[in-house]
Amino acid sequence: MFVLLPTHQLDTIRAWDGMLGILVRLPIVGAWFARLIGWAVWRWLAFCGGSRFAWPNIWAHRQGKAPIVREFLGRFSAGEIADELCATIGHPTQLAVLRTRLRGVRGQPGAAQAIAGIILEEAARCQ
Repeated sequence: MFVLLPTHQLDTIRAWDGMLGILVRLPIVGAWFARLIGWAVWRWLAFCGGSRFAWPNIWAHRQGKAPIVREFLGRFSAGEIADELCATIGHPTQLAVLRTRLRGVRGQPGAAQAIAGIILEEAARCQ
């Protein structure tokens, strides 16, 4: 599992709602606002430490553990990701350690079955 967050073209993102969406769609100055917002997002990411965007890493951080999942932030190429992927897949022992660490931070198994059971109970009640 890798998390990819390319931030080298944040100024091209113009799908925001509300006031930010209005600002970035303005003629002439919209691109400037988009660059400003992108710069602010990049500063915020740098301030946050940059390694807690994947849920397993957030859970590990809450438990005082090191990040588990590899996160790529900023500017990176497909080749870099492919190299890292090949290196990771090529080491079955590292994959086993990763699997164990992931199981160590997750909650109790069976959430999907529990949710399905609740939905079925509610559906039966409605009939």
